[in-house]
Amino acid sequence: MWLNNNPVSDLTPLKELNKLRGLNLSGIKGVTLSEIGEINSLTELYLDYCELENLNFVNNLTNLWYLSALSNNISDISSLTTLLNISILTLDNNGISDLKPLVENENFGSYLSIIHNPLSSKSKNEYIPELQARGVEVNY
Repeated sequence: MWLNNNPVSDLTPLKELNKLRGLNLSGIKGVTLSEIGEINSLTELYLDYCELENLNFVNNLTNLWYLSALSNNISDISSLTTLLNISILTLDNNGISDLKPLVENENFGSYLSIIHNPLSSKSKNEYIPELQARGVEVNY
């Protein structure tokens, strides 16, 4: 379902779509996204340019394998440790410095784009090489 860049004010009806696999909310700002965390069938989620400060609402989306959250205000990605099927993450242009949550998620892996984030030296020198050793392609 592609709702990107539309004047959406309430996402509550979406939580009834229990077979929804893909959802694009890119460009939608000022709405509560907690309902999205109840759509367990989601496998792909696009949240680019939504002015998000966190991704806490995705921690129950256990079927999610693709997440794009480009150009937001995200600094904490600790909620991604619970995503057991996450394979592809695009998190460019945010405020992320610590990649430890992705290393702690032993199931994460194939692609990470983290360009234009203020990555800590530990993330660059320790966590990125750990992810790469597991076969994750990392762009930073």
